[in-house]
Amino acid sequence: MGFRHSNRYRKKQKENVTLKNISYRLMVTVWATILASYELGESLKAIAIDLDMPYETVRKYAQTVRKAIVTLEPQSNFRRLKHT
Repeated sequence: MGFRHSNRYRKKQKENVTLKNISYRLMVTVWATILASYELGESLKAIAIDLDMPYETVRKYAQTVRKAIVTLEPQSNFRRLKHT
């Protein structure tokens, strides 16, 4: 006989996974918003004000998403976005 988790434990694990999925989706949405706004010519300072986030956080997120895109699509035109 194997070890069995209680129903309460299984329910808690399922809730944790759901919360992680929601937070990942929210993070991706924020990254996409920052990138799209920046691509349209908005400054990072203005984006930070619009999203009510600290400038440094927006700057780091912009760097992270640009690096991720370059990694996924090395021949893309995102290499020109070395602004920050």
